[in-house]
Amino acid sequence: MTFPASSKLYAANVVDALVNGTSNELTLDSASMKFALYNNSMVQDPESATNLGYSTTGEITNDSGTGYTAGGLAVTPTLTHTGGSVSFALSTDPVWSTITISSVYGAVVYDDAVTTDPVANAAIAAMLFSSVGSAGGGTFTVNLTTDLIFTWDIAP
Repeated sequence: MTFPASSKLYAANVVDALVNGTSNELTLDSASMKFALYNNSMVQDPESATNLGYSTTGEITNDSGTGYTAGGLAVTPTLTHTGGSVSFALSTDPVWSTITISSVYGAVVYDDAVTTDPVANAAIAAMLFSSVGSAGGGTFTVNLTTDLIFTWDIAP
């Protein structure tokens, strides 16, 4: 699979978290969320029932140096309930310093603490960047619009 043609929600995982609440391991406000960068060869398919967790396949590696660590960067999520909507955001833009990478198509936000339920390292969202990114020994910042990943209207 190549990176999705647009940003996608891993709806099966998110619905499981919202419906099952504490009966599973995935919570959308987990302190163990990570933001992993991917090239165009990722395998996690947000629209299927398989490969719904973090994978190293297609994950960015350093062109040189040690600026990017497999598994991505730890991020802090915020979960807001307003009326019949749930919003999932990150508290700050993900930033890597002194990094040399290329062919960055997008990112996957996932919960690193989930071991089995609904799936190990359960993915929340795949975000396609507006252009293919790179950094040549400098800083790589993902500028999220108001840091919002998704809003879901859950009102009946």
